[in-house]
Amino acid sequence: FAPGQLATEKTAEVSSEMIKHMAEEPGTRFPAIEDIVRAVSHGEGPTSSAFGIEINPQLLELKPESARQLVPHSLLFKTRGGQSTCDVFVDTRGKGQGGWNLRGGKGGEIEFWEPASLPRDKRWVIVHFGIDLSGLDAFTRTFARMAAGRGMKGLEQPHRDDVYDMSRYEHNKMLADELERLQGKYRGGIGLLMAILPGKEAENARYLYPTIKRWGNTKGVPTQCINGLKMAPPFGKGGGKGGPDPWAVAEARGSTKREAAGTLAAAANLSEEALRRAPPMALPVCSAWWEEGLVAAASGAAPLGASRATELRARAEQLHESEQQAFAAAQAKKHGSDARFVAKLVASGTIRDRLAALQVQIQESSFHALPSVRQLVSLAQRPRPEIKLQAVEALLAVFLRQLLPPDRPLVPLEKQRLGASPSDRALLCAHYEDRLKALYGEAVAVVSAGAASNLPHLK
Repeated sequence: FAPGQLATEKTAEVSSEMIKHMAEEPGTRFPAIEDIVRAVSHGEGPTSSAFGIEINPQLLELKPESARQLVPHSLLFKTRGGQSTCDVFVDTRGKGQGGWNLRGGKGGEIEFWEPASLPRDKRWVIVHFGIDLSGLDAFTRTFARMAAGRGMKGLEQPHRDDVYDMSRYEHNKMLADELERLQGKYRGGIGLLMAILPGKEAENARYLYPTIKRWGNTKGVPTQCINGLKMAPPFGKGGGKGGPDPWAVAEARGSTKREAAGTLAAAANLSEEALRRAPPMALPVCSAWWEEGLVAAASGAAPLGASRATELRARAEQLHESEQQAFAAAQAKKHGSDARFVAKLVASGTIRDRLAALQVQIQESSFHALPSVRQLVSLAQRPRPEIKLQAVEALLAVFLRQLLPPDRPLVPLEKQRLGASPSDRALLCAHYEDRLKALYGEAVAVVSAGAASNLPHLK
């Protein structure tokens, strides 16, 4: 930018800095704001001075009595004890954040006022958008059981033939047309459309959710949209808020799925019990991992070779999983609300906010950055050019400034000289470098493909 020129968009670096400052405690943040205001008030801000703008140096203070709580609407349900009606109240305490509490005022279970039934000639159809379906059967069983417990009838386990992947239908018109085609496939029609959405609430609210709800309302098809992140089994066990225990989910779903969740995203919802169960970290929290000197060749050792590397990879994956759990717990203890704030941006922020938040996570520790790097690579592999460009810029920044050694190439596992019986720490470091090299290769492939694109701005 030319000196004094205003930028029309925030860069990833600026967004990253903004997130850091927004997550600071008020005692640190307010003095910094006051310093800026004093600088502008004393004529150090040329733009405000030129326009004759004056700024009150005192921060605006609102007294508690100046605010009021809005009275929530009442919903009528039937109680199982025979009471004809009961008011469902809004949970404004703790982590409920205003959600409807469907257990009633005294913790009693409730039923719908007029429970719906799925006609015999109609089908329960599920559509998803590239979501891992390992927990689908358990989720639908739980859903059907809870629906039956509240008086609904006709919901049975959906057949696998009634589950459709619609990840290629992102555009509103295309998605609506495909839902219409799907409706015509069933002679009796769709009785319930369950849509399992990606764990990106901002994009869901902009594209998928409105389209699905609009189509269902105009066609008279009941729809139920579900965030895919809530499908991890086991349901209702551990995890604090009635959700799954993150450690149990990690063991059930495997390390690759655990990586995709993101380190701080997992740390945001850890219960105190889960924090106590977390294993200790084996690797240091650092910026330049190669300077730690932990990946040293064993004296006289030959490269592992492909077969030996394959044998060690399963053990390395388990060590890496344990290390990520330990780091997530350490971050939760250290950052608390800051970790939850960044995790929320990663899960439901705009693309620009997600990119910035992922970079913040990577800056915490290069040894523990693989989950966030994996998410950046996934964003760069998406077909939309504007997302691809922003993700590639972020990847270049983290690779060149933090993750790539300046004086040597990355070494794959089969070429590491670890000896006959490598220690857990040595194997963990070698596995990290191997995975980092693989992710770097995927990023280079994205850049190579983009260089051959027919779109001039992408090329």
